[in-house]
Amino acid sequence: MLRLFGVSSLALSLACAAGEPPRRPVADGGPSDAEVAPDLGLEDAGTEPDLGTEPDMNVDMFVPMDEGVPDAGVPGAYLDRCNVPGDCASGRCIDDRGSTRFCTRTCSVDGECASDHLCAGGQCQPNDVGQLCDMAADCTTTLCAGNAATGVGECTRRCTNASDCPSGFACGDAGGVFVCVDIERPCASCGTGVCLEDLGQGTRGCTSTCRGPADCPRTLPGLEYSCTSGYCIPSTLALGPDPMGATCRFGSGGANLCRSGVCVTDDFGTQTCTQVCDERTTCSEGFACVPSDDGAGGTVTICQRAGAEDTGGSCIDGRQCTSGICEAGVCSRLCTDDRLCPTGGTCTADIASGGDFFTCHL
Repeated sequence: MLRLFGVSSLALSLACAAGEPPRRPVADGGPSDAEVAPDLGLEDAGTEPDLGTEPDMNVDMFVPMDEGVPDAGVPGAYLDRCNVPGDCASGRCIDDRGSTRFCTRTCSVDGECASDHLCAGGQCQPNDVGQLCDMAADCTTTLCAGNAATGVGECTRRCTNASDCPSGFACGDAGGVFVCVDIERPCASCGTGVCLEDLGQGTRGCTSTCRGPADCPRTLPGLEYSCTSGYCIPSTLALGPDPMGATCRFGSGGANLCRSGVCVTDDFGTQTCTQVCDERTTCSEGFACVPSDDGAGGTVTICQRAGAEDTGGSCIDGRQCTSGICEAGVCSRLCTDDRLCPTGGTCTADIASGGDFFTCHL
């Protein structure tokens, strides 16, 4: 069970930070600045980048071809493992996030799919927003946003606000189209090209434009963003630039320097910067949304390190599973009812979370 570090001392931290000057967002300028990245833009829908070039900040789109008519006579149900389309009742067998494949189903909205899936191309597919990509075809959403600051692309999706996006992502304007963009990172890897001049204690951090607070990343109570002068401004408790997955550092007064303001201590004593999440959003590559102890007698879902074993695979702890959840030696997943578990699995209350969440018992 993970423990959130410092959440119970928010009032004390807030009091210590009360005298800090306001943070002013600035758009870095000049091609020689190593911390500069261009503003988001949207590439023409018919254009795909050359595989041999580095991705840029344009959003590349790709339209997949129809996979054919389903065969309704095969018994494999949604989420069952498969090798070929003929193994599935839907006739649809697609790649999971690990090394296996699963039977999917048709859909019209995300709510018809499992919590870590989204409805794309008319079928439930793994939500890979935030995963690395070279071109649009690499992404479930068929949108790959390049980052000129890092030379690495990330899968993204269109959004109406940040609730459509992974943890730490804002819903940002990409040339008139709003897409999910990761802003909880240092300026040196900032894809929006807009950085906060001072987060406190001499640190700087990435941000994004916003229409209102709903466009800014969701976080824990007491750490909420504001939308000030059209920019996402983090809480004065979020003092550092360190991204999710970084080892927690601490500044004067004991405040952590995580960009999200959230540091967790796992069962092995390792302290890591993380982000809050929920059952319908994803975490960045290499992490999964998992119920955890909030340190105050309750449960909260946060991003924790995950592995490559898909649902049904063998595990010793959750860090080996793509879902981040290992139960009785088998990789499990969050669920809301039995239909969102593989055949034979039952959706049962998770004891570790005090029954606040449900997982598939396989």
